[in-house]
Amino acid sequence: MKNLIILFALFFVFRCQKKQTFDEGIYILKNYVEKENYKDDYAEKYLAKVSKNEITYYGTVKTWGTISKRNFEDEKNRIVNDSTIRLETFINIDTHEGEFIKINASEKIIGPKGIDVKALSDYLNRKLIAGTYKYGDVKVIFTPNGRIENFGKLKTFSVRPRVGTLWNYDSRTMLINGEAWKYGFTKSELVLTRYSNRRDENEAFVLSDSVIGLKRQIR
Repeated sequence: MKNLIILFALFFVFRCQKKQTFDEGIYILKNYVEKENYKDDYAEKYLAKVSKNEITYYGTVKTWGTISKRNFEDEKNRIVNDSTIRLETFINIDTHEGEFIKINASEKIIGPKGIDVKALSDYLNRKLIAGTYKYGDVKVIFTPNGRIENFGKLKTFSVRPRVGTLWNYDSRTMLINGEAWKYGFTKSELVLTRYSNRRDENEAFVLSDSVIGLKRQIR
């Protein structure tokens, strides 16, 4: 009995010790997938793959990944909790240290050639947009598989993550019925703004005056 108590105590102490190194796996920038503290800043380096001896960063331009050696001594100071770590990222024109959260292993966002854009789009559909909203007295549903229910002629949606250098929209863009819209979040709404066919001096498409606010139904 005494030995069992000692073993239990040792196990408890071991479990309570703070992790010293990152878990291997895929991580995504927390600000990139947050709705509660939503920001639509341009984010480069928003995905990271932690492997045995390396961390590979993926982003808007370098979708194929940039490899760096792991600094195991430094990692213990960058662990927030079991699923969150702090890594260097690039927001707008400045370098920052951002929180990255671990993605379920079943998500195949990173493939042999880098970011799998279709898999990332599907993930963002589920993580950011899917849910139940109110538009007036109507309950509108954005399903995890990209369908829209009870919203008139608007039937399909798909988040379009910004990848590559040839991009004529804002960083937060989605297709609704095949047309480009900017999406964003307030504390209470999903805000959708349709793009016009006009372009600015930099050849970027200009937002129209067509704006829809959908009240979020938070459970």
